[in-house]
Amino acid sequence: MRKVNVDKLNHLGKLREDKMLDRKTVSKEIGCTEVFLSQIERKGASKRPSINTAQKMCKIYKCSLEDIFLTK
Repeated sequence: MRKVNVDKLNHLGKLREDKMLDRKTVSKEIGCTEVFLSQIERKGASKRPSINTAQKMCKIYKCSLEDIFLTK
């Protein structure tokens, strides 16, 4: 697995990294492309996951919707 510079990741990317999951696995589970997942995981990202996608992410990352949509 290629390691991404975590300084370039927002909270969504860090959630995935904390679970030691790669983008390929997560994108397949939530039904999106690796490119889209990368776009929503970048610091300063303008793209956001849909509610449906966010709910799937919550199951994988074992977190709440607030963890997906609210930045700290």
